[in-house]
Amino acid sequence: MMLVLIASLAGVLGCSSIDLPTLKESQQAIDRIQPQIARADEAIRVVANQLPKGNDFVSTVRLSAINRFLERIAGQRADDIFVQFLSTRPLIKEDKSVFGLKYTNFLDIDSGIVRVNLREFRLQQATHNVVQAKLLIEGKGRITASGTYTGIPARVSPEMNLRLDESISLTLSATDTGTIVLAPQKKTLMLKATFTVSLLEWRIPWNQEIPLEVTDLIAPIAIPAAFRSEIPFPLPATKFGSERVEFVPHVLEMSGLRVAASGDAIELRSNVTMKKKVGR
Repeated sequence: MMLVLIASLAGVLGCSSIDLPTLKESQQAIDRIQPQIARADEAIRVVANQLPKGNDFVSTVRLSAINRFLERIAGQRADDIFVQFLSTRPLIKEDKSVFGLKYTNFLDIDSGIVRVNLREFRLQQATHNVVQAKLLIEGKGRITASGTYTGIPARVSPEMNLRLDESISLTLSATDTGTIVLAPQKKTLMLKATFTVSLLEWRIPWNQEIPLEVTDLIAPIAIPAAFRSEIPFPLPATKFGSERVEFVPHVLEMSGLRVAASGDAIELRSNVTMKKKVGR
């Protein structure tokens, strides 16, 4: 009985044996393909040296792409700013004398509100994280004015035109929440106001520059740059069965966002971490 059992085990072990190469044969095979391995390593090294260093994720965004985003902001409303003209007495005054008779012509602004629209807000060039941009604001509306010409009172409602066309500077930075922020630098801009009044036979062209702070016109602009995504990642199956792998949800997150602006582009750099989804 014992002899039969030993013979059976010997048969099983004989069937499950594996014919492995010797150490010498393995080394000879490695030596034969070593030049191919060296060439492959060199090709990988050359490509790796051409890639940016220091971060997992590097991307370049053209200013033209951000301008398309800003165009939507500039064009979504026609009443971005309201300029209210308060009572001004007198706005214009002139003393006249005809045949020894003296009289005074004057014009007052009584009131008025002019609606102003942000027509254009376009990034142009960047240097050391400072971006130059063009800002164009236009608007029109009516004001009420009254006055006296040759002793005759009159009241009119001329059309007021407003325009601001200047360059501004914005500082570029990144936040811990994964957004790019464009914040305007302090600067006093001049909003040009013009209108022409015909008060009886008195035609009066008028213009004035109204000082405005750019920080009152343009708030810091936050542009989302980071991402958070979920992907199924293959892992060895935790349970024995026909499936050798199972797909487990993992979350990809960007962190440590950094930005650098130069020329007509903004470079984004970030680290990417992958974590197993909580609850799995």
